[in-house]
Amino acid sequence: MTAYGAGEFGSESRVFSVEIRSYNNRYRDIVLMLPRDLQPLEQDLKALIASRIRRGRAEVSVQVAEAGDEAAYDLELNRPLVRSYLEIFGQLAEQAGIDPEVRMEVLCQMRDVILVKPRTVEADAARAGIEEALGRALDSLDAMRVREGAAIEADFIKRIDLIEGYAGEIRKRAPAVVAAYQERLKEKIARLEADTVVDEGRLAQEIAFFADRSDITEELVRIESHLEQFR
Repeated sequence: MTAYGAGEFGSESRVFSVEIRSYNNRYRDIVLMLPRDLQPLEQDLKALIASRIRRGRAEVSVQVAEAGDEAAYDLELNRPLVRSYLEIFGQLAEQAGIDPEVRMEVLCQMRDVILVKPRTVEADAARAGIEEALGRALDSLDAMRVREGAAIEADFIKRIDLIEGYAGEIRKRAPAVVAAYQERLKEKIARLEADTVVDEGRLAQEIAFFADRSDITEELVRIESHLEQFR
């Protein structure tokens, strides 16, 4: 069945978040989306997920963020590029006969002078936090599936009760079917000419034959058994 689960675990330096979306599927299909630094953990995490999800498609997303206000990236000065820019500025100043001084804000606006580097996450160091967040997400997923399953079960029970009521009503009315057929047959005979000879034995045989064909006892027993087993 479809369900959603989320889990989070925080350490002193990082916050690990996991989201799981599951969909109906005949087979088990696990799609795990990890940051590049955590790819070495893929097989172990899939095994953990498979131990809790036996069938269906599960889309699992793992995110890692820095804890608190700490930035998730580092800034680095591209020194070789800065030297190249300064040399070019110096050459331009010399040729143009102007002051070679370069203002800091101008230099910082030049492309790639300041490099933004996301902080790497060591897979082994992050393993415990990710597994904890994943376990919580799986617990959350199971809880939602249980709630959805309970709602579906309640709906099934209502429908079973309804079908049982119909079956009981049919059982009550079944004997009247043969009697009604017998009355209709007698009415047809009564409309025949008065000199028509009625074979009472043949009439009784016809009624018995109809009663046998219209007997639904076996079908009623079968459906009642199926409904009981379904519960």
